[in-house]
Amino acid sequence: MTKNKTSLQITLIVGRKNSGKTAYLEEIYHGALKKGLQVGGFLSKAQWDGNRKTRYFLHNLQNGEKHLLAWQSAAPSPLHAGQFAFLPETFEWGFRFVQNQLHLPVIIMDEFGPLEMRQQGWYDLLRFLATQYSGFLFISVRPDLVDALLRMIKGWD
Repeated sequence: MTKNKTSLQITLIVGRKNSGKTAYLEEIYHGALKKGLQVGGFLSKAQWDGNRKTRYFLHNLQNGEKHLLAWQSAAPSPLHAGQFAFLPETFEWGFRFVQNQLHLPVIIMDEFGPLEMRQQGWYDLLRFLATQYSGFLFISVRPDLVDALLRMIKGWD
């Protein structure tokens, strides 16, 4: 599949931790549905325990299926960022279902973070989408990672 360079439109949703990036992407999702557009991709939704995030679940926007993505852990693990350990199987599951959603006009990717900076997590999916997808791609990202993300995407042209 060859990408038409003019057909991919990337919109970055930029905000600090806990600033509402995921909630905003959920609004974009519902707005697109109201306009009759099909939306693919995923949201990474936190589970709160009091005022602390303790887990993240990956939500498939096409069918509502969800899987545990990360949990709060001080123990060393192969995929770790900040105070969270991540399940490699969930990244594999997410890549597989998004790979089958390239026909959809809108894909949401929540989020590009420290793992992706280390070429882990959603790095391979982002590269795949940047080179193979033709449509509207929404990506959430923290302000301090925007420049690096843009350099990565530009390097894949």
